[in-house]
Amino acid sequence: MRAGKTYHLTLLLLVVTSMAFGQKENKYLRAGNIVYNDTKFDVADVLYRKAIEENPNSFEGYFNLGNALYKKGAFSEAEVKFNRAAELASTSNEKGMCHYNRGNALLKQQKYEEAIEAYKNSLRQYPGNPDAKYNLSYAMNKLKEQQNGQQNQDDKQDKKDQEEQEDNSDEQKKDEQNGGEEENKNQDGQEGENKDNKDKKDGQGEQDQSKQGNKGQENEQDQGEQKQTSAQQEVSIKPEEALQILEALEGEEKKVQAKILRKKGKGKKIATEKEW
Repeated sequence: MRAGKTYHLTLLLLVVTSMAFGQKENKYLRAGNIVYNDTKFDVADVLYRKAIEENPNSFEGYFNLGNALYKKGAFSEAEVKFNRAAELASTSNEKGMCHYNRGNALLKQQKYEEAIEAYKNSLRQYPGNPDAKYNLSYAMNKLKEQQNGQQNQDDKQDKKDQEEQEDNSDEQKKDEQNGGEEENKNQDGQEGENKDNKDKKDGQGEQDQSKQGNKGQENEQDQGEQKQTSAQQEVSIKPEEALQILEALEGEEKKVQAKILRKKGKGKKIATEKEW
């Protein structure tokens, strides 16, 4: 990826292996990681949120929720979750991981200055992350391009404004030259023209009013369609789906425990004498 001069999209994911967490929190985190690795980010989102409900100070919950949101394209919300995880982190490496992932979310939003600061914070806490160094350089180059592009746009706008002022000045001179000719027009002709203009304006006013009414109906229809689309995009994960995942995990744990007990019950095999 470096040869293509792009930035590293790899997110750091925490795998829950310790039983030090609360039992329910641990199950939700583990289940979330399973479906996350299976690219079911909507389900992972729900499970990580449930883990946070069990423990509002869950560093792992906020960190991995940020990853799920990032994968869903919710970069702004992911940025917030990574920042919260950084506040809850207990080690320098954990803080560095949070700021690195937050930098990626900011980079996706083209917030280059904030992304630069996030990568710098990541390297202060986690100097051994080479991706953070590379992404920092990438963000700095993108910021420079953005600033140069803005400057060029400002220069073009200034030139356009100056040309418009010159055109207006030329038109004003022409109007002054033609002013005398306009004053010699027949008064009756002016009255007739004024009357025609008034009739046209009245007709135009009715048309505009009709267009506004139609436009209002179209806006209401568009808003209704947007609400419907938004509702369709919202992912509703049934509680049964999350429970099935957790029950599957519990079933695997029971199988492992039963296997261990069987091995302990068998013990060592005792040699027997042969019967002659």
